[in-house]
Amino acid sequence: MAYFRQWKGLGKNCNIRKYKYKNAVIYKARKTLGLPRHAPYDKILVSAAGDTLPEELLNQLRGGGVMVIPINNSIQKIKRVAQGKYKIKTLCGFAFVPLIKP
Repeated sequence: MAYFRQWKGLGKNCNIRKYKYKNAVIYKARKTLGLPRHAPYDKILVSAAGDTLPEELLNQLRGGGVMVIPINNSIQKIKRVAQGKYKIKTLCGFAFVPLIKP
């Protein structure tokens, strides 16, 4: 997901074509986090830090799915073990750019 048109173009025109990825797609972000219309996902990787764990992304995980996301100065690995139940492992001591909510 790219929040800025220039980033979407850079990823699509430079990186995806340069490395000949056939299974990669970049979408411009809309008003929700993630891409719920294509959910559920086996894995979600977030590369910008939020203050809290976004419910919108948790809801997009498949049963048994894993999300890795920076929250403040830590990285959290979340595994969906059942409907509404998650196993969370936290690793501290990191710094990330902030997550922008659309």
